[in-house]
Amino acid sequence: MTNLFVAGTSYLLPSHKAWNQFTAYNKTEFYDYGDLLGAVENTPNDAALVLVLFFQDIYPVTAGSSDSAAAAVNSSLSLIKRRLSEARAETIICYADHDIDSPISHAKRDSDRHIAYQDFCSHISDMVSQSQSGYKVDLARALSKIGVDRTYDTRNWYLAHCHLSSDGIELLTNLIHQVSSRITRPPKKLLVLDCDNTLWGGVVGEDGVRGLKLGQDGLGQAFVDFQKAIKKVAQEGTLLAICSKNNENDVMSVFEEHHAMVLKKEDIVSWKVNWDQKSDNIRQIAQELDLGLESFVFWDDNPMERDLVRQNLPMVETPEAPKNVIEWPKLFQSMSHFAKFSSTAEDKSKLEQYRSRAKFVSELKSSDNRTDYLKSIGLKPLAQNISDSNIARAAQLCSKTNQFNLRTIRHTEADLEKLRDQEPTLNFLVSLTDNYGDHGIIGLVCADPLNKEYLFLDTFLMSCRVLGRNLESWMLHQLVEHAKIRGYRYLVGQYIPSERNQLVADLLAKHNFKDSPVHSSSMYALPLSVNTLGVAPLLFFDIVNDQIPNIEIFQTPNLN
Repeated sequence: MTNLFVAGTSYLLPSHKAWNQFTAYNKTEFYDYGDLLGAVENTPNDAALVLVLFFQDIYPVTAGSSDSAAAAVNSSLSLIKRRLSEARAETIICYADHDIDSPISHAKRDSDRHIAYQDFCSHISDMVSQSQSGYKVDLARALSKIGVDRTYDTRNWYLAHCHLSSDGIELLTNLIHQVSSRITRPPKKLLVLDCDNTLWGGVVGEDGVRGLKLGQDGLGQAFVDFQKAIKKVAQEGTLLAICSKNNENDVMSVFEEHHAMVLKKEDIVSWKVNWDQKSDNIRQIAQELDLGLESFVFWDDNPMERDLVRQNLPMVETPEAPKNVIEWPKLFQSMSHFAKFSSTAEDKSKLEQYRSRAKFVSELKSSDNRTDYLKSIGLKPLAQNISDSNIARAAQLCSKTNQFNLRTIRHTEADLEKLRDQEPTLNFLVSLTDNYGDHGIIGLVCADPLNKEYLFLDTFLMSCRVLGRNLESWMLHQLVEHAKIRGYRYLVGQYIPSERNQLVADLLAKHNFKDSPVHSSSMYALPLSVNTLGVAPLLFFDIVNDQIPNIEIFQTPNLN
């Protein structure tokens, strides 16, 4: 774990208990308030840094001339730019302005200070968007949501040079924690929804389609707005499943016939409409889609059903839905469970990909000969070098892939650029098409040369939605063939266990990796940074003499 460093233009109450939530870091250290220069110069490039900037400190009311004020602003922006250009670890920039001027002063034209603040915000936004490790938090917007008077504290300012109240510090730390957590932990992948009194008001089996509260004023509109909020996250890549104790025909009739339904049948990737325990149904959804239950969120109006899922499936996130549905749309939109820093084309095509996954699993189970079946479905993988156009997807795969991930190394775009530049053909992404459709970019291989003989398998991961096709064999074969051309003798692999990657525990052994190479005299020349035998043993594949199995099922077995 790395350290978290915090600097601000004002005092930030370091002893406040709200700062204790950053347990993902080794420890949290604070610079003296106002010491932005010291923070940028002294924070290690591989340590996280939070900068909390209050514009009233940078551009004070008594700034004198506009030139001196502009110079102060530019000085702060230059420090931010310097940090973003040099650091490998995350930099989270929180910024706000507390404008207490009379509204009359803004009634005809914006003040110089207001214009300067808008320009300040714009510069931060531009710098962060161009940075691989920069993130921004519009603190002013967040503080205004719960009230400026509640979050700012004049007494704290005069006694401790702290702008914020205790509530303000709690909000600030919560915002930072949400962003920092998303950097290291991927968003949830699937939302499981109840139907009666969740997607609509009433019970369809009793009230009928026409009797439901949906689309009218009041509660009916609240259910529509809740569905709109769900539809938005679905369009950004979140999968939706239905888990309802109901008659299937009744539920389908609402989706097909009710004019106010925002969610449609084609938005749903999995249906479990029966009278079974919901926890059992959710387990089946996870198995069918090859998704971990820890990536699920369950939303149900019934507190008993929520408690049962919490008891039986504690790894599933189960929010406490308020009793009043009018609170749901706003609450759902504010949740960070599904929020992403950005969405890719692969995110938006997930629904069809997972729907085809379910169909593939069903047909594979019913086939008599697995190999013949896989040969028949037109498997066409393709390797592509990491480039500026796909490196964001490569970093996303590192961040989000947990189950089929050999070492679970969370590379950033900057890390991937270094690996790519060392040897482009040994670091590549993999896409796949077959009779079930185009699955997009779903695999990543990164290999790091150790010396002239040994090549280390740094990263090997694949999306679970293409499991069962032996694509992992093709990916290893592709790497081995490239390594053979470049004269390497051994491919060194390592499985580092995590809480969720047991799926690949025997991956290397199944592909002829052995405990030691045939000629083991060079083994001890491996760098200490790689030879982590105390953490996990190394396995070796003899590139010259051994073969990768299962290649015969693919229609593109050769180098691309």
